[in-house]
Parts: sequence; C-alpha cells; structure tokens
Amino acid sequence: MRRAFALLLVCALALAGCFSTADEPIAPGATNGTITIDEARPEPTFNDIPAADLGFVAAPDVNATLLEAPTLVEGEWWRIELVDGLTGTTTQFVRVVAKVEDGLYVIGMPHEGWWKEAVIFHSPGFGDVNKDLSHRAHDVPFQPVKFPLDEGATWETAWESPAPVTATVAVESPTTARITFTGTNCGLFGFVGQCPNPAQGVIAELVYDAAMHEVVEATFQTHTWRVIEHGYGFEGWITVPRSEHLTFFHGRLGAPAVDIFQGALVAPPMETVSIDGGFNRVSFILGVGNILTPGVGGAYRETATAPDGTAYTLEAIPGGPFQIEFFEHANPDGDWQLEHLAVGPGFVFIEGIAYHQYDIHLPSRDIRSDHSHEVVR
Repeated sequence: MRRAFALLLVCALALAGCFSTADEPIAPGATNGTITIDEARPEPTFNDIPAADLGFVAAPDVNATLLEAPTLVEGEWWRIELVDGLTGTTTQFVRVVAKVEDGLYVIGMPHEGWWKEAVIFHSPGFGDVNKDLSHRAHDVPFQPVKFPLDEGATWETAWESPAPVTATVAVESPTTARITFTGTNCGLFGFVGQCPNPAQGVIAELVYDAAMHEVVEATFQTHTWRVIEHGYGFEGWITVPRSEHLTFFHGRLGAPAVDIFQGALVAPPMETVSIDGGFNRVSFILGVGNILTPGVGGAYRETATAPDGTAYTLEAIPGGPFQIEFFEHANPDGDWQLEHLAVGPGFVFIEGIAYHQYDIHLPSRDIRSDHSHEVVR
C-alpha cells in the first residue's frame, strides 16, 4: 500500500505560490492619455509571436560572470520551450520583466500570449521573483541559484514542501553552471520519503547562464524547459499573476476511499474549500484515472464547483488512460464544492493556485485591471 501510495503521488503537477502586495490597478479605460486600452482580450498566440514583435534578440552578455546576480531591466524577455512530461505536449511562451521594484522583479507574459499552464508548473517563476532570482513553489521559498556560483558550492533550499533540499554547483564554463538539487522529497508532490536513496534523490537539475541572465535549462520530474531566445525592448501589455497562493491540493485514492493529501481513511467524496484573499483568478488542474494498472476498469471523476455555480468536471473512461486537464476561473473567492469519485485502484485530484492578475504596459507603465477580460481557453 505504501508503494502504491507513493506511486500515485507521482501523478500531479505542483503549483507555485508567491505572496506579495500587488499594484492597485486602475479601472478599465483609464490611461495616462497616451495608451488606448482594448476591452477585448485577443486570442493567445504564445507559439507565434515573432522576435520582431518582442523587441530585439540580445547578443550574449560578454561582461557577465557567475559571481553575482544579474541586473534585469523592464522589457527584458526570454522565449521558453516547455515539454510537459505528463501530457506529452510541447509549448513555447514568452516571459517578460514587467516591473522592477525594490528587491523584486515582477514577471509576466505578453497579454496576447497568456498561458495559464506556465503558472501552474511554477518553474520558471512568474509574479514576484526576488533579485537573487529566488521565488516560491507551493508557497515555499525556492532558491535556484546562490551567488557566487563557485565549483562545489552548496546551499539548502526547499522545493514544494518545507523538507530541506541541497543544491550543489558544477561550473561548466566561465558563464554557465549546472545546479543539482537532491533531498528526500523527490516525489512530484514534494512529500518526504519517496526516494530509494534519500541522500541521492535528484529533485531537479538546472543550468544557469550568466550571459543570458537566467536559468536556461531545467529538468523536473513533471516537465523540462529551456530558453531558446533572450532579448530586450518589449513594448505592450504584460499580464502578471501576483499574490500567488496554493488553494487546491486535494484528492482521493479509491478502494478504499483515502484522502491522499491528508491521509484520512474512508474519506467522504464531498468537501468544501474556501478561497479568501481578494483574488481575481485561479488556475487549476484536474487529474483522474488509474496509472498503476492501465487498462483496468474503475470509475473516476473529479468535479470542482465554483461559488458562482460553474462546474468543472473531468471523468476517466473505464479502462482508459489517466487524464489531466487545466482550467482557469475568474473571481474565485468563496466556497468551492469538490467532489472526488474514485472507485477502483486509481485516484482523482485537484491542484490550484489563486492570484491577482492584471496588466502592466511598457514603456508607459500604465496599469489596468483584468476584470474586464474573459478567461482564456
């Protein structure tokens, strides 16, 4: 049972959590007199935004070193290719520095290229990123790099849970270093005790390139990503997710019904989860099915009903493959009703983060509320 429990935990994505005080957005339509605000959100084009529309592609920073953190600037951007290991899909999206604050970078995506899944993967970081490039995952601080990046340097951080994780540096060139993260929480949920050899359990591996001012390659058990372009000079609306907070982290293992997050036996299928924080968006993922013995029948359904009555449901066909789907909901504060149906050796789950989403315009730095925008996809 313990082995089955650990394997089941390998099936979900982990979400980011970044707490901050977001800018106070102005009402839609208000500008500084130079910007025309579109009320309708364009369809996302995250795979198709040409470099010419982002600004310009940068040459490698010849003055960069591994000794200190880079200085990022507003409008600096990276095009990223992410491979989702759970769904087998590959997606490109753009990450942009929307604002520089004291001690913080505020990072988002071009308004036309908002991709909610990028936030759910929680690496690379969005929203508030500290100037040492650290951010939060599952509401827990994660330090991907620590300067200076010297050969053999180590530090302690955390990934998805408070369990300690050890980072170890291997310098590969004057501007690149590979950082390997090991610890006892190498399961995809970040739970302790899932590594055959806890001292050597590899949780993630990152490559930092000072010449591109960022981590440029990352390998996690759920996904991998790499930077394929780096540039400056982005102009336009940038959608940012701030005050990120893990809100949904619930599920059931069937036969018998076990709450796989709280460890409760014979857990009832229904539960209420309250979101309270003035959030205007929540992104979440539903997962259902049987991954231990594919093809074996069972009944699996996960339903999340929002305070406004909108119901999101994912159901596995008996004997079919394990399924995952991403969702986004506006103005999520209130009581959510979760229904977990897991009859058989599989399981169902929901994970989600709520955040305050709004737009920052560059170079004007105008801010607009997101409340007039429709949820994308």
